Amino acid sequence: MSVPTTFHEFFQRSKEKYAETGLPVFKYMEDSQVVSVSAETFFSDLAAQAEDFVRSGYANQHIGLMGENSYLWLLSFYALLEAGAVPILLSLDLNPREVAEYCKKTDTFTVVGDEAALRKVPTEEGLRAVPMVKTAVPASGVPIPARDPETLGCILFTSGTTGDAKAVMLSVKALLVDFWTMVKPYRSFETGLTVMPYHHLAGFSVAADFLPRGSTNFIGKSPKYTMRYLRAGEPEYMFVVPEMMELLAQRLRAAKPGKNPLGKLRMLFCGGAKFPEDAAQIFAEHNIELWHVYSASETGGHGIIHPVDLDDPSCLGPIDEVLEAKIEDGELLLRGDTVMMGYYNDPEATAAVLTDGWYHTGDLSRVNENGHYYLTGRKKNLIILSNGENVSPEGLEAMLRECPFVEEALVKEKNNFLCAEIFPTENTASARKAVEDFLEEQNDALPSYKQIHFLEFRDTPFEKTAIGKIKRA
Repeated sequence: MSVPTTFHEFFQRSKEKYAETGLPVFKYMEDSQVVSVSAETFFSDLAAQAEDFVRSGYANQHIGLMGENSYLWLLSFYALLEAGAVPILLSLDLNPREVAEYCKKTDTFTVVGDEAALRKVPTEEGLRAVPMVKTAVPASGVPIPARDPETLGCILFTSGTTGDAKAVMLSVKALLVDFWTMVKPYRSFETGLTVMPYHHLAGFSVAADFLPRGSTNFIGKSPKYTMRYLRAGEPEYMFVVPEMMELLAQRLRAAKPGKNPLGKLRMLFCGGAKFPEDAAQIFAEHNIELWHVYSASETGGHGIIHPVDLDDPSCLGPIDEVLEAKIEDGELLLRGDTVMMGYYNDPEATAAVLTDGWYHTGDLSRVNENGHYYLTGRKKNLIILSNGENVSPEGLEAMLRECPFVEEALVKEKNNFLCAEIFPTENTASARKAVEDFLEEQNDALPSYKQIHFLEFRDTPFEKTAIGKIKRA
């Protein structure tokens, strides 16, 4: 079936799908109770909210959206798209200075937010703070402005693992292709859990995937309550980052024989950072299908979505059919309808990663004879030593994490040698000694230029992005 060309068509076709499935569109926790939102309620709320935004003059305007995961956040996001506005997705973790900076960067003067968000909106900087509420005025047929699919649909910010976050522009078409075609790669489900922050691609993109399926989105406010949501919502599907995946794997390892603490979960999608390969087997033993997800904000959620091969877990799989791929100088390049328009008001940064529609991912990659891709490192993370050797730190970091006393690892350059910065599982002398012994053994098997000469221990975890990637200096 063809991709919708307008958001109105997207929502209408999704509404028809819920008429077939008969499932609620959303569920969420309110205190200890599960609240259900029917299709009739949601699509009525959506029409009314979109009209309210049109009456408020939001059509064709950049409107900041900020708050914790909630029904109101998703309703506001979808209604802004329907109303012809451009949502600017802001993290609740931003401080007032950063909110002002991000809004200035994207020509945003109005921020719609929940109570916690509005406390961070510096109105003295000329910003207008609007409470995120559901309108009480029912839809009356206010005309919704037409929208060119090639125009700007929304702006989200990159995670900023190295340097400042950039404002990614996704077109209306990119969003529609993303929302509609994501239903193809994997099996159907009735209920899924979303806990990733909705201001991030892994949050709002996965959430929108439920609509054309006619499936129920169990809204999780925060990843820290994941086990509670798994019990209350009984989801079959969930998207996680590697850190969350490892926590779920620990729950399975600690479970009594015959018990599954993850309830009805049967599909787990993992993306955002290096995949913890040693966790794959435990999910298979509990009949939970594990999938790789490789994408970027700049590709609108598309890249690779493929089941994990337990015999070759580092193999990501083939490129999504909506994209073209090629490898140039070891770097993976992607092109297609979901690739970004560029970085807002930043032609220099845009030109650095977009060439004739090809997005330079920055990921070093190789492809096998079956067209399946492997990642070998990050181009910008390459450590270039004075002897001319280039070292990709990711492989060494994965090696270090194989030590049972290493929780997190980052490899960097120090005095023209390699240095490993370690956050150990235990802050004890014996744990540090075990890491030192492990490293000495590994160094013996490495070529001299890849050997780690310095070892630093830290008392606190590394600072991370919203999807669990370590922020590199």
